[in-house]
Amino acid sequence: MSSRGEREGPQACARTPGRRERAIPAAFEAALQFRRCSGKMSGMVPRAGSSCAVNYKEAAVKRFLGVWLTMGVVAIALVTGTVLGQEKAAPAKKSAPAKAAETAPPAQVGKKDTAKWTDTTTAAAGTPEQKAVLASGKIITVTGELVEVSCFLQLGKRGEKHIPCGTDCLKNGQPFGLVTAKGALYLVLAEEHDPRRYGKADLREALIPLLAKQVSVTGMHTMREGYHAIYVQAFELPGGKKD
Repeated sequence: MSSRGEREGPQACARTPGRRERAIPAAFEAALQFRRCSGKMSGMVPRAGSSCAVNYKEAAVKRFLGVWLTMGVVAIALVTGTVLGQEKAAPAKKSAPAKAAETAPPAQVGKKDTAKWTDTTTAAAGTPEQKAVLASGKIITVTGELVEVSCFLQLGKRGEKHIPCGTDCLKNGQPFGLVTAKGALYLVLAEEHDPRRYGKADLREALIPLLAKQVSVTGMHTMREGYHAIYVQAFELPGGKKD
């Protein structure tokens, strides 16, 4: 009996390579391809159309884009730094000074058109001296702080802190006064002589709410021995005429 090798002949020696034997050439070819594409082998230039050529072009494009991207970032950084530097170097603008709070205009008491000596006042002047005093009277407008005279002359009280005390004094018959910016004091009185004497001409309802405020008073002015007085038409004011 002949052996298996003898029966099969020379073809039996040409066997198909195994997996391990096929892997060795493939690995070597891959390594060689990598060295070619990465440029590690001097003098090797990728052939057109080969995978190495494609990879080479892609790498070149990426390098080109990377360079421009880097240059763009640097340019933006330089511009930003320049702008920030200019902002820091620019002097800060000074804010406009705050406007002073506007004060309310003074309240108006009395009118030039109606300021005069009424009939009962004229009739009360019984002597030439008294008539001379009336004749010296002139229409005047004075602006100042409205005060309650008794406490002002006695204690120097004025202003908002004196409103409670001054209000009580005025309600009980103490006189009104006007203190100017120069410190001059003017008595403020009802002009109507007879109604005033009988309590029918009254300034309290109209003037008490104006205590410690700036008021412009218009009326008939007289001065005796350095004392000033302004006589206001009480009947023209709210609550000035009493029945």
